[in-house]
Amino acid sequence: MNRSAVPAYFAAAGLVVGLAAMPVSAAPAPQAGWGDAAKFTTTRESGVDHVADKPLHVTTDNGAIKIVKGSGDKVHIVAKIRATTQERLDQTKVATTRESDGTLKVVVQWPSARKASEGCDIEVQTPGTDGVTATTSNGSINASGLSGAAVLGSSNGSITVDAWEGDLKATTSNGSIEATAIAGKVHAESSNGRVRAVNVAGPVTIETSNASVDVALKAKSVGPVTIETDNGAVHLKVGPAFVGKLHAQTSNGKVTVSGAAAKPVGKPSRDEGTWQFGEGGKESEIETDNGSITVEVVESGD
Repeated sequence: MNRSAVPAYFAAAGLVVGLAAMPVSAAPAPQAGWGDAAKFTTTRESGVDHVADKPLHVTTDNGAIKIVKGSGDKVHIVAKIRATTQERLDQTKVATTRESDGTLKVVVQWPSARKASEGCDIEVQTPGTDGVTATTSNGSINASGLSGAAVLGSSNGSITVDAWEGDLKATTSNGSIEATAIAGKVHAESSNGRVRAVNVAGPVTIETSNASVDVALKAKSVGPVTIETDNGAVHLKVGPAFVGKLHAQTSNGKVTVSGAAAKPVGKPSRDEGTWQFGEGGKESEIETDNGSITVEVVESGD
């Protein structure tokens, strides 16, 4: 960024350009870094034929992704693009391609390397999927009402998934993860954000470094559950079908396990213990370095 004084003849030239591009009353005062701002925006809509039972891949940079169930025989795509110049805005494309295996790919193509402030939000409405992969470098991801394995990743943003008929893998380096009504496995990782998974079939694996974790399994879920957080409380609800040994440990807090189905193995202490649920089953593990752990057995539910 050049912080030196602007010569008078350059300033005059810049004023002429500004007047040509906008009304005088809207012209902002020149400032350092103005040329790098993504001030040019547009919304583009497109549609492609839907092919049943095929995967969907969506990739963007510095933008949110939303994927929801639509209707009809088309996949509807709405892209909101932000660019530093009108020329770059005009040259940026949101490409949709159908691969040989039927996968529909939606990708943002910049005319050259994307500028730091540039980005694109993408919303996809599709009648159905057999799996979804969504990736953004800086933005939230929201997916709901579809099926197949969901693989969702953001380097900086929250992830929300609802009413999903399939497995879920959600990864973000800085944001919360919320999963509701998931019919398959749940694997969620955040380096700094709360994780909440409610009404999920499992198995469940959750890891976060600095936040609380809340998990509620479906009544018919047998588990297992693996939960780890470095600094936060853990709350787990299981149903009558949950089986296996569960070991819970905290370095600074209390472990509480309630419900007639939870049988202590040995003599649990205030901050660590093992319990057996039913007969057989796989082992579950809960660990936090700083927070309480609460496990409840819910005798009824979905």
